[in-house]
Amino acid sequence: MVEIEKIGEESFIPFDSKNISKVPKVAGVIELADLSREIIYIDSSPDINKRLFELVESYDPCLEATRFFRIEINPSVEEGLLKAFHRYKENHDNKTPRCNRIDPTRRIK
Repeated sequence: MVEIEKIGEESFIPFDSKNISKVPKVAGVIELADLSREIIYIDSSPDINKRLFELVESYDPCLEATRFFRIEINPSVEEGLLKAFHRYKENHDNKTPRCNRIDPTRRIK
C-alpha cells in the first residue's frame, strides 16, 4: 500500500486516480512534480482530495508533465500555500514553479 507522503519528505506518490483516492478530504497544500521529481506546480485547497481529482482530469498543457504529487495537510490553506512557495523559492533563485502563473508571495498592496 502506498502511503501519502508529506511535503518535505523525499518520496512523491505517483499521480493517478488510485493514489489520489487515498488522500483525505481535508485542507492543505499540493505539490505536483514531473518525471524527474522537479516541482512544477504548487496549489492549495480546502479539500485537497477534490482538487487533486480536478488536476488529474485537467487539460492544462503545462500540467501534462505531472507524474508525482505530495501533500501537506494544513487547515490554514493560505498560510500553507505561502510557506510552500517560500520554501520552493528559497531553493530556486526566487523563481516560482513553471506551471504556476501567479506567485501568492507577491501580493499587491
